[in-house]
Amino acid sequence: MRKQAWLAAAIFGCSVLMAGCGTADKSYQKGIQAMQAGKYEDAGKYLQKAIKENGDRAEYYIAYGMYLNEQGEYDEALKQFKNAYQDTKNTIANVNNKQVYLGQAIAYSHLQEYEKALDACDKALELKNTESLNHRIWCSKGVVLEALGRQDEAVKAYQKAVDENKENWQAYYRLGAIYQELGDNDAAGQAQEFLNAAYQKGNQEATYYLGMLSVSQGDKDKGKKYLTKFVSKGSGEYLQTAYNTLAAMAIQEEDYSAAEEYLSKARASAKGAAAQELSRNQMILMEKQGMFGEALTIAQDYLKQYPEDKAMKREYRFLKTRDAIAKGNEAVQSTVDMDDTDTSGGADSPNGDHTVKDVSGVAATKAPVTSNKTAEPAASAATGVDRTSKVSQKPQTATPAGSPAAAQQKVTTAPTATPQKNTSSYTDTEESVN
Repeated sequence: MRKQAWLAAAIFGCSVLMAGCGTADKSYQKGIQAMQAGKYEDAGKYLQKAIKENGDRAEYYIAYGMYLNEQGEYDEALKQFKNAYQDTKNTIANVNNKQVYLGQAIAYSHLQEYEKALDACDKALELKNTESLNHRIWCSKGVVLEALGRQDEAVKAYQKAVDENKENWQAYYRLGAIYQELGDNDAAGQAQEFLNAAYQKGNQEATYYLGMLSVSQGDKDKGKKYLTKFVSKGSGEYLQTAYNTLAAMAIQEEDYSAAEEYLSKARASAKGAAAQELSRNQMILMEKQGMFGEALTIAQDYLKQYPEDKAMKREYRFLKTRDAIAKGNEAVQSTVDMDDTDTSGGADSPNGDHTVKDVSGVAATKAPVTSNKTAEPAASAATGVDRTSKVSQKPQTATPAGSPAAAQQKVTTAPTATPQKNTSSYTDTEESVN
């Protein structure tokens, strides 16, 4: 579960690689440096180059897999983790495989294959090497358990995460949100105090999560304050989610110029699933302003990239009709097939309510946000689309890429060589399921 720019989530600061100084390793190191500098497009190119130059290094596949997770390319990421996996029991293999399992958990979670994600978390925790990763794995497990509706177990997982590392801000955020939802204000307040203390010390990650927690608690003014402060620092981490959340709140307030500015900044470096959701949000923003022609163009471009999205196909036909009517060609309305104008308000109906989605992507300790898909609001007489919005308080459960824009409009915020067995690839990533 970020980017978000997708997040600079893979900070490889504790590497104990036994790598040489060959051309491939130089490409690999440049890829890691590009990640840390927020130059993600360069990072991907360098990591691909490293694999091409030497397809026998586990760390190259692991890093590239984490990169692909960030890009929302989860199926391809799983292929890289499969390449990196070492079917043997020794310290080096265990170090590698622990990261492989974490990467798989992230990918499976976003593919909504939660049982597989949970199994990957458990396998990672069974390995006693590189225990500095444990807090991220516990936090990832918590997110997966929430997605499975096992909230009590999720709380225990998050508590284990903070026991392992008192600075796992994502775990505090989720604990605060869950306790608030359960009505345990004292416990929620305690979790928020940890975030506040880190915020006072200038911790940017804590600032981000404090903003997201405030939004989840319904205090949008405070949430906007923290998130605005966070994005003003220009960090690559979590920016897409923060900007998208700010855009969602701006749409609620009908401040469409501000929403457009936030979305434009988020789109600047979005890739994969993040770019897909941002395109969807942009289309919804145009439609809300009655700019059906612009919305239609965005939907058309979207379908060129994602032609299997049935919900967007329905939305495209709906927008085509609305645009024609807006231009005075009301006769077009009578030519629309009834199947294309389903009035059920269901998931594939253009008459349902649209969701401005959070683009959490996959990334290190990002805020999980999801939309509530149970309510069915009344449709607007003018367009048949509900114009009400609200911010969800629940964690993102990896909304599938083809989820229909027309369903809801509530605001929510390489080669396959076998890796060498004598190389440690421990890279202390800051990535977890979000």
